[in-house]
Amino acid sequence: MADNNAKGYDATDAGGDRYQIKARRLSPGKNSKPLGVVHDLDAGQFDHLAVVLFDHEYGIALACPIPYEEFCRIARPTPGLNGHRISAGPGLLSITGAVDFTGAARTALAALE
Repeated sequence: MADNNAKGYDATDAGGDRYQIKARRLSPGKNSKPLGVVHDLDAGQFDHLAVVLFDHEYGIALACPIPYEEFCRIARPTPGLNGHRISAGPGLLSITGAVDFTGAARTALAALE
């Protein structure tokens, strides 16, 4: 996890890549799944957007980092919120460079319990 003073990212990996993390709990019967807003997108403050989706019981349904460049390409502006966002849907894993880390995230969570 990054220091609380880190601007634009939440965590780094062993190689120094920066991750902004956006998580969402999926609710049964709800189709809308927008993730949180990313501010200052043009500043390039992260290398990957890490998406974590939780099922209704807070189990990990999907964990997937998306490269910054791809996020910039697909993100939609949200003028009222002064940023950009994407929706969490089944197409996340089809984004160029996205990697399915769901199994590893579940294993890491189980180790904490």
